[in-house]
Amino acid sequence: MGGSSLSTAEGFERSPYICGLTCATLKPTMRLSSSVYYPKYGIGAFGTFPLNMANRACSADYGVMGLRYGSENLSIGVSFVPFPSPGEVPYGAWLAGRKRNLSAGIQYKPLGGSKHPMPFTDLKNWNFAIGYGLGSTSPLSASFTFALELIRRSQVCYIFYYLTRKIPIVC
Repeated sequence: MGGSSLSTAEGFERSPYICGLTCATLKPTMRLSSSVYYPKYGIGAFGTFPLNMANRACSADYGVMGLRYGSENLSIGVSFVPFPSPGEVPYGAWLAGRKRNLSAGIQYKPLGGSKHPMPFTDLKNWNFAIGYGLGSTSPLSASFTFALELIRRSQVCYIFYYLTRKIPIVC
């Protein structure tokens, strides 16, 4: 039997910093995660670093860092290992955009690790998604969302989501 625990600490009211500590019993690890995001500029950075030094088999075991840019209609980012081995490529990347009710995105995540020769040309390292939504983004209003995702060229995932909420008014 295994489990995990997550503890998160956020900064002050206007602080862009978030820090978290994760402990797992299934695979004994303790990780420190931290992120910072500046909405005014749309830029952010994040990182996850293991605190236990034993059993490190690959460069990703030393941690993963990332940079991102986000706006109302665009999100782009990259994640990488801070101490890569020679010949390693980025750990992952994404690009997503939105135009009115339609959203689309692409994600790169190497299946065979980042040392795989020419991993960019292998379609199994890419995920594609498209979504359509109607209604409000407010949790108090009705909304409808449908999304379709092609995962690693071999799996298709779809999501259908309909939310309606009635709030009684008591006089």
